Amino acid sequence: MVDLQQHVTRLLGDVTGDDVLEFGNKKNPTGIYRDWYLANGAKSYCSVDFNGMDGALELDVQQSMIGKVPLGSYSLVTNFGFSEHVQKQEPFWTNAVELTSLHGRLVCACPAPQKRKGHGHSYWHPSTVFYEELAIRCGFGVARIWADKDLGLICVELVKASVVDTISIPVELIWENPQWKGKSRPPPKTAPDYG
Repeated sequence: MVDLQQHVTRLLGDVTGDDVLEFGNKKNPTGIYRDWYLANGAKSYCSVDFNGMDGALELDVQQSMIGKVPLGSYSLVTNFGFSEHVQKQEPFWTNAVELTSLHGRLVCACPAPQKRKGHGHSYWHPSTVFYEELAIRCGFGVARIWADKDLGLICVELVKASVVDTISIPVELIWENPQWKGKSRPPPKTAPDYG
């Protein structure tokens, strides 16, 4: 059985009946996250990653997913340590919003700004303020949000309360890692293991 990290299971809660879309081919030494979701009652599972490994759909999350995966049909969309590796933040977050169904959950755990030592290959770090503003602009309510100081993570669960006509991503509130500021950084040909 796949053993997920405690902060991940705390965020996920009950996944029974969920249609899951996970950003990243998430895995750890005990297995692929897909197996955990399905063993715990998820109705369906899909993962999306640049690299297409471990059963993930090989898609560029920096491009619109219209016509590639069904929009608004996932009751649980997850971003566990994935978005900080994506160069173009606005299309990534637009996809996350569009893929989440009405009353569905967008669940994230990403490195806090300036807090994650040894995570230098990441470009961007959303703050709690970013998630709060994302919720306001994109029709979500904030169910839970906290900073896990021991792990250096911002953990959040947003619930889609309404569908907005125009999606506005507050990219100005995402902290840019200064080691990459102003440098060209195309997406890696082989994405790092995000597990």
